[in-house]
Amino acid sequence: MSNGRVSPIELYLGSGRAHNVVQRQAGTVEMTWQRHPGTDGSGVSWSLSRFRTSGPDSVEVASSRNSGFVFTQVVLKGGFQAELACGRRYQDSAPGLIRPSVSGALYRFGAGDNAIFGALVSLETVKDWFGGPVPKGIRPLLEGGSNTYHRARALPVHLRQALMTALSNNSPLGRRMVSAAAQQILGFHLQSLCEDGVPNVTPLAGSLARDAHALLQECPEDPPSLAEIANQFGVSPRRLDRAYRVEFGISFNRSLQQVRLAAICAALQEGMPIKVVAHRFGYSSVSNFSSAFRRWTGLPPRQWLERQAASRT
Repeated sequence: MSNGRVSPIELYLGSGRAHNVVQRQAGTVEMTWQRHPGTDGSGVSWSLSRFRTSGPDSVEVASSRNSGFVFTQVVLKGGFQAELACGRRYQDSAPGLIRPSVSGALYRFGAGDNAIFGALVSLETVKDWFGGPVPKGIRPLLEGGSNTYHRARALPVHLRQALMTALSNNSPLGRRMVSAAAQQILGFHLQSLCEDGVPNVTPLAGSLARDAHALLQECPEDPPSLAEIANQFGVSPRRLDRAYRVEFGISFNRSLQQVRLAAICAALQEGMPIKVVAHRFGYSSVSNFSSAFRRWTGLPPRQWLERQAASRT
């Protein structure tokens, strides 16, 4: 994990209520970190971090924050592998919930431009959210102590897409929308702990589910089917779909649709002509593509683009 260049960056992650914007330069790495404290009464704070590197690079982020919190992360661009100060490692594909015993981490980046969204809440706030007895599956998270708590779990595509939409909204309500998305993401992970205090798929099955998701994201224009991936992995489609549902909270086929929609929306927002997008994603005509897009979003592509542009002004 720590092989290659390591650029140390000290970052004070305090608990003040003012917005913080920090820029750091260390060796070949440039970091920008922006924090938005929880001022809407939810107790959730969120942050945006951007790392520009000559790649691959390792970045050590030191922090003075105490250990009474839990956080999760969502990759917006690029990707990373992380090693907490305590030695626990996690992947960007399934960060889940993390309560570190010691704040700070070492990040390894392969891409030159990386963006990470972070959502954080105190353990006391999590306890208050339940308004009574805490479910059994949540108790290990709240116990604290000297051990790091980490439950790996991937984030469903629709929650990531909702976050991306909120982040692109520059209206006066934009930050509230991002805060709401952060609460949904944390709520998803907490609800998962309530439903399955112990994992109900093997670590291998969970790993296969994450690998299947990675294959979807690699080729959203013509993604492999559940049966094709299951055959490649040497497992039954039913077993793979079950593991996928546990890992992502959604069926493989439903996730396939969401991955394709996210890629289509990204292509349209990047300025790709509608006719080209339709052809690229396998539609026989622009009319068929527009009809499918309307079923997904409630709007035809051109009107959807106009709505997106208006939300950013």
